[in-house]
Amino acid sequence: MLYKLYNGLLSLFVIGLGMATLQVVINPLLRVAGGDENFAFNSVLAQVFFGAASAGCPYLYKYLVLNIHTSNSNVLLDTLNKIVPESLKWVSLYWVFAVIILIMILVIWLVRFPKVELKEDEQMGTLANFKELLRNRYTILFFFGIFAYVGTEQGISYWISEFLKEYHNQSPEKVGDIVTSNFWLFMTIGCLLALYY
Repeated sequence: MLYKLYNGLLSLFVIGLGMATLQVVINPLLRVAGGDENFAFNSVLAQVFFGAASAGCPYLYKYLVLNIHTSNSNVLLDTLNKIVPESLKWVSLYWVFAVIILIMILVIWLVRFPKVELKEDEQMGTLANFKELLRNRYTILFFFGIFAYVGTEQGISYWISEFLKEYHNQSPEKVGDIVTSNFWLFMTIGCLLALYY
């Protein structure tokens, strides 16, 4: 049990590390590609796409788990039937992710992105700058605010199915995935409203 907990925490840490790295790389590129004046709008729009994908993913998971190795048949299911063991139907989602990642790599390879020149406030500072920031109480406050927000957002999305199973005897496959999807759907609607206002 402890091994699974550490494994899960390590997985979440690696995912979080990847997301943070992505944002550090993407934000300057988004500013250059879309222009300074559109950066805030484009940044929120990117969150809309993230939220929409997060809202749709549980439905894809449910579709795959319920239809692999059944009489339902299409090109996707036939292909996954050949490579996914019947006892590990949930692994099918990772195969779909792998194909999407390969397509993304191809698109990144083919598209010519503009050259990014970091502004002064986007460049990494010296050790003295970091020490000065750590002495600033607003920096510490912002750090804990972001930590609390992201921890709450990700904690809810990752553990809501387990919560419903443990405390309300609801099946993760029948209820948990829909609730998780709705959580991201409403986050996305919030982003869209923020774009409008």
